[in-house]
Amino acid sequence: MNNGVRTLKRARVLHLGAGRRLDSRFQEDSSYLYITNDIEPLEGINWPYNLDLHPWPFPDNYFEHIIAIDILEHLTDTKKSLEECYRCLALDGIIEVQVPFFGSLAHATDMTHKRGFTPNSFGFFIPGHPYHTSQPWYTHAKFICIKYQLDLQDMNMFEVPSKWRSAMLEHRTVGNIQMTLKKV
Repeated sequence: MNNGVRTLKRARVLHLGAGRRLDSRFQEDSSYLYITNDIEPLEGINWPYNLDLHPWPFPDNYFEHIIAIDILEHLTDTKKSLEECYRCLALDGIIEVQVPFFGSLAHATDMTHKRGFTPNSFGFFIPGHPYHTSQPWYTHAKFICIKYQLDLQDMNMFEVPSKWRSAMLEHRTVGNIQMTLKKV
């Protein structure tokens, strides 16, 4: 309280690799501090920065929400980048992730993609997942998966439908993995 006037804290949102796809949920709402990132200083980008440079210049536990849509596949060290997300997120903070499935034609076609993913690629970060259980020293960053989708269709966690397996073997396009993770 300051002279009888209550100051409201603005929720802080970091949008990694936003490019020209700014998120209207946060962009037009003054209750959010919406920090937009891209390596290029495009219009609407207020933090042009190379995300491969660690650590990122934010304090620990600073953001309530991070958006990482179509960016992790472009970064050199995905593990370190996810650890930076973890460091910068407040406890119970949310990260929205979208990455290309490793067998998708879109992943293989884009020459700037450094890697594709499977749902299990995130297993090292999720307590209870067999990868985390077998190698708990792999990372200190821990998330729980609160939403898992393939091409925006809700799925059971870490399930890959047979039609995706068939499409991959037949060199047909399959798509993206979407996950919403919460810092624990």
